[in-house]
Amino acid sequence: MSTRVYFKVGDVRGSAILYDDLAPKNIEVFVGRLPSSEPIRHARWSGQQVYIKFDDLARKCSEVENPVSQISRGQIAFRPERGMFSVAYGRARLSDQPIHHRMVSGFGSLIGQIDDNMDALLDAFAETDSKGSIPITISMEEV
Repeated sequence: MSTRVYFKVGDVRGSAILYDDLAPKNIEVFVGRLPSSEPIRHARWSGQQVYIKFDDLARKCSEVENPVSQISRGQIAFRPERGMFSVAYGRARLSDQPIHHRMVSGFGSLIGQIDDNMDALLDAFAETDSKGSIPITISMEEV
């Protein structure tokens, strides 16, 4: 079984498939927080990536399932210890501080892949590089 989530950024819409079989606990925690309408921000120390930090999800799931330290264009990750949801719009790594300040590598769970209208959605995410943040809606139903 797989879970689909929907995104809306301005006039751009798309969706993603979440890997229930690879990260079931992390996905359960994340989708339990939806729907969400919050700004998505550029992850300035992490390459071409955007993120939302959900403080109320931090440490709700103690296990990093399907761990990764780098994610590719269109992939979605979740860092359970920080409650951080992220999407790579290009090459990215999971870190949130400059390397000289980081004590350990930032690992997260690879939880999904954008599969619907990926190019337009990732282009919209890339706008955070110049704008800093943009509004996004994430939902279990089409928005």
